[in-house]
Amino acid sequence: MHGGLLLQVIHVAGERMKLQGTNGLYRGELSIGVLAGKAMITFVTLHLTALERQPQILEWVRSWTGIRDLEALTPED
Repeated sequence: MHGGLLLQVIHVAGERMKLQGTNGLYRGELSIGVLAGKAMITFVTLHLTALERQPQILEWVRSWTGIRDLEALTPED
């Protein structure tokens, strides 16, 4: 907190790792994803919101909170 560090923990699914190429690195597979020259940013969808990536997440949160009229906030909110 004193240094102003913002740490974001991001889960990367195994299927995305396969497409990105990290999964095959230990096998010497250099012709997939970033190892083949594709840009890393094409595999990292941080420009999308959680609801854009996974629309069902709001209903899932509603199910365990019990709040049926729960709405997701936008950056403007």
